[in-house]
Amino acid sequence: MTAPLLQVRNLAKTFGGTGGFFSRAQPLVSAIDNVSFDLHDGEVLGIVGESGCGKSTLAKLLLGLLRENDGSITLDGRQVSGLPPREARRLRSDVQYVHQDPGAALDPWWRVGNTLHETMRIHGISDAKERETRISEVLEAVGLSGDFVNRYPHELSGGQQRRIGLARTLALRPRIILLDEPTSGLDLSVQATVLRLMNDLRERYKLTYILISHDLSVVHRMCDRIAVMYLGRIVELGETEAVFGSPAHPYTKALIGSAPKLVRDDTSVELIQGDPPDATNIPSGCAFRSRCPLAIDSCAATKPELEEISASHRIACPPELRRLTNGPAASVSSL
Repeated sequence: MTAPLLQVRNLAKTFGGTGGFFSRAQPLVSAIDNVSFDLHDGEVLGIVGESGCGKSTLAKLLLGLLRENDGSITLDGRQVSGLPPREARRLRSDVQYVHQDPGAALDPWWRVGNTLHETMRIHGISDAKERETRISEVLEAVGLSGDFVNRYPHELSGGQQRRIGLARTLALRPRIILLDEPTSGLDLSVQATVLRLMNDLRERYKLTYILISHDLSVVHRMCDRIAVMYLGRIVELGETEAVFGSPAHPYTKALIGSAPKLVRDDTSVELIQGDPPDATNIPSGCAFRSRCPLAIDSCAATKPELEEISASHRIACPPELRRLTNGPAASVSSL
C-alpha cells in the first residue's frame, strides 16, 4: 500500500488550565486526546460523534487554525507540526475547508466574483488572468453559469451557496477538503444533488475528503472509512461496512441505533443513557464507562487504546468487555 497522504499521530489539544495575575485559572479541558489515524490519497474519511466530541477542534488542528499541545501531523511525507507559521501555512494550503454554513462564510457586501478573486489572491495567485480562468472552470465544475460572479450571497439559494463554497475551495487546487456538515439545512432533494456533486468533484479533481457530520446516512453513503469520536478520543475506526455492519464499541452501537434508516425494524437497540460527562471532569479510564450499559471494573483502570479486531477495523475497548459485546450485529439497510 502507498504511504498515507495525511498521518496524524498521538494528537492532543487542551484548553484552559492557566490564569493570569488578574484572572482565575480556567478548568483544563482535554478537547483532543491521543488521536491517531491515516488518510490515503482519494479516500473519504468520515468523523462522527455527538456535539462536543472534538470533531471541530480536530478540523481546526488539521487546518492549522489551532496549535496542538502534543503529537504530530504529517502531510505528504512532511511534518507540519513545529514549522514556522508562514511555511506551515504554505504547506497546509493543500488542506482546505468548506464551512457548514456557507452563507455565513461569504461576505454579504461582496459579489461572488470578488470573493473568489480575493481567496486566490490571499493564497498567492497574483495573476488576474489565471484567477479568471480558474473561476470559469470551477463555476462550471459545480454546475453554475458564469453570470453567478455578479451575484451577492443573499441572491443565492442554500444549494447555490454550497456550490460557491465548493468552487472557492476548488479554485485553490487543494488535495484534501474538510467538509463540515455538507448537507446541513438543505432539503432532501437538494442534499442528494449536493452529495452527487461532491462525488463527481472527487473523481474529476482526484480529491481526498474528510467529512464531519452528525447525519449517519450521509456518512454511510459517502465514506470509505469512519472514525467514531467520544470526548476527544477515537473509540472505533474502520471501513464503513465493517463499522455499520458490525459495530463493536458500545457507543458506536448506540449511535447507529439512533439512526432509524440504518437499523432494521427487528433489530433491538440499546440507547445511550444520560448526558456526556463534563469535559472538565472526564471519568478515569474509558470516558464512556459512566454511560456504558456493559461497563466493568477494568474500564476505570486505564484508557483503552485502539486495537485491531480485524484487518480493517479497530476499537478502543478492553478485551474482556469485547467478549460481552459479541452479540448479533446491527444490520444496515440499503440507502
